[in-house]
Amino acid sequence: MATNVHRTVQLWRVVFIEDRVYRIRPSAAGPWHPDKGHAERWMHWFAQLGFKVSLESNQR
Repeated sequence: MATNVHRTVQLWRVVFIEDRVYRIRPSAAGPWHPDKGHAERWMHWFAQLGFKVSLESNQR
């Protein structure tokens, strides 16, 4: 008997944060990337430019 095994690949992306009075929410997000380190480097680069950012995974 064959089984259908589904493997989910973990992906990462930079999320831009919109900070408003009494509310913080994502305002935009970059593309998904399979390499966490690559996404982290982009996150740090945008943070150095003054953007409020965080890293998001497709696996919550």
